[in-house]
Amino acid sequence: MDPSAIARIQSWETGLQMIKRHPILGVGPSNFQGQYSHYFLQKYMDAANYHPRAPHNAYVCLAAESGIPSMLLFLSFIVATIITMWFYRRKLAAFPGGRMLSGFCLTIQIASTVFLVPNFFISRQNEDLMWHLVGVASGLGALIRFRLSSGEADSDPSPGLDSIESELVTV
Repeated sequence: MDPSAIARIQSWETGLQMIKRHPILGVGPSNFQGQYSHYFLQKYMDAANYHPRAPHNAYVCLAAESGIPSMLLFLSFIVATIITMWFYRRKLAAFPGGRMLSGFCLTIQIASTVFLVPNFFISRQNEDLMWHLVGVASGLGALIRFRLSSGEADSDPSPGLDSIESELVTV
């Protein structure tokens, strides 16, 4: 087996020990590597490559450092964003002129879903991208609610090319 893969498994198992001993509050934010040596697993003590390292799993890292409730809250932000965008896409499909906003919802929904997968193999829970997606989704949701309540889902506040061309012709 690849040494890198073995190291990840060792790191994940060590992280699970941290979670097991501190399930609610964890070992402290950004303390995974600093606390690693306190949770060495006996079965890996003879392994040459067993030393403190990054967890390479956002979910294990977050649960180990900040506790299981924090990891669940993190996941709930992403899952809520995905579900909300799916809900708005369905609502806009039945609304005349909702194609553009529906496309924005699909983009955020796909990006959020894709964000979940690599976090099993890298520690990117502190990256801004996910939080930007959640924020943009919240703003988009507010815009969609406003547009649906006013009956104009895809009315573009900026002038399109046709209106610009007609204005240029009249000048």
